[in-house]
Amino acid sequence: MVDQARRTVSRRNLERNERFSDISPDVGQIDIVAFDELMATSAEFRGMIFQSYSKRITDLLQVVEEVAFRRIDLRLAGKLLNLAGDGDQIVATQSQIATELGTVREVVSRQFQEFQRRGWVKIGRGTVTITDKAALTALANSDRAPPV
Repeated sequence: MVDQARRTVSRRNLERNERFSDISPDVGQIDIVAFDELMATSAEFRGMIFQSYSKRITDLLQVVEEVAFRRIDLRLAGKLLNLAGDGDQIVATQSQIATELGTVREVVSRQFQEFQRRGWVKIGRGTVTITDKAALTALANSDRAPPV
């Protein structure tokens, strides 16, 4: 959020708050002096910034917990269901999915091969089609499932 080298602040979080919406949409950053002044004088602004940091830290801790304590097959099944929503087609590369899961493409690729062998998914170039949503759901919801 704060770029110390350029001494500016990203506008991304500012535009979420109506009170600060009068800052020009063309401005991608505000000067660090203005940021410091807002932090010192505006409880609303300060709260917004702390809320943003809190969300980022919470999201980071959730990823760390999943990577450290949850098996990749369970995480991948859940991610596929999440990405598919009500449908069965996912447009994403294995690298993109791996990045979201905090792992590498090779690990995801091996897991996809196993899911495909079991008839749960069909893998295409940049696409995944879920063919057995019930099986993926059962796996995603089971921390005691046997490894696949």
